[in-house]
Amino acid sequence: MKIVANTKEFRETLQRVYHVVNPNSPVVLLSHIKLEALESGQIILSASDYEVELECIASGAVSHPGAVTLPAKQFCEIVSHMKGDELSVESKNWSTSTVKSGKSRYTLNGLEPGSFPSMPALQDPWTITLPEDILKDMVEKTLPAIGSNDNKPALNGALLQLTPRFVKLISSDLYQFIFYRAAVDWNGDEAETVIPKATMGALTRNLQDEQKEIWVQFDENLISITTPRFRLTSRVIAGPYPNVQRVIDKIVKGGDGCGCLHVNRAELIGAVKRLAAICEDDSYRLHLKAVKGELALHSIPTDKGNGEEFLSIENDGGETLEVFLNAKQLINLLNALGGDQVSIWIGPDRSPVEIAPTETEGYYGLLAPLVPW
Repeated sequence: MKIVANTKEFRETLQRVYHVVNPNSPVVLLSHIKLEALESGQIILSASDYEVELECIASGAVSHPGAVTLPAKQFCEIVSHMKGDELSVESKNWSTSTVKSGKSRYTLNGLEPGSFPSMPALQDPWTITLPEDILKDMVEKTLPAIGSNDNKPALNGALLQLTPRFVKLISSDLYQFIFYRAAVDWNGDEAETVIPKATMGALTRNLQDEQKEIWVQFDENLISITTPRFRLTSRVIAGPYPNVQRVIDKIVKGGDGCGCLHVNRAELIGAVKRLAAICEDDSYRLHLKAVKGELALHSIPTDKGNGEEFLSIENDGGETLEVFLNAKQLINLLNALGGDQVSIWIGPDRSPVEIAPTETEGYYGLLAPLVPW
């Protein structure tokens, strides 16, 4: 086997694949990366940790087809520091490979590539297509709200739902929720699966802001995302996801006693970050009160002191609105949602607080209010 590739382009692909490798795995083969040179001229780099499998196409030329495995950490570090414009990987048998670039030459010992693990094929999967940039935005927006809960394993991932004409991605740690809905050409039965947090992270590193259609497929055990550059296959989280519809039903936007305010997102983030520095001893609890075009934010006095911030807002209806929120959760949600301005709906009786970009539809977040002082 022999390939020749542009060093910079090959390095970038290799680093994306390396993120999947578990260097501490007791299975030695899982600490390797598989390199395949196909007769079609494609170069494929693969890695797996038994939970996530990533196959990336690397640009380059194939002189002799074949396959090898290479120790991932050493291979990645060597290629990361190579100075030549081109590199080559050559092997006369699977046990030894030579990596060369410029005046650098290394010999790496591999394992039998035929034993490299591979995910099983999906069985009669649900299949949709959507633009790559839409899926990228969905994943990036919902990833921050995924929890870490041993008692409710499903919360360690994001819920993907297929409904007629829409695909939804929902994440929560029971205190904060992020919902994202995008239109798709789907008229089949409703279906859902839970994507693990590690898989969501791998998608953020590999998806790009391109409008090309990509394929999302899943069955009861696996999910696969296929683009022209890579294919990612992952096991899904078994078990039911918490009943998010019950939370959605509590939203009182537009109802009696509910009001809305609009505020500059960057200014709000700055104010909350400053207050968070002084209210950590009180579980990061903040008091927000909107009155006549002004939002007042207060922290409870502690032995370290207290603080208050005042921001200009647009207050629909002009009524007084107030709520207690966790500062860290509020910052996390505001960072995830993006936009120049956000709209915040505050209702009565400790109903969920809804936050959404003012000028963008399709996604929003919810925060559970805290008990007043």
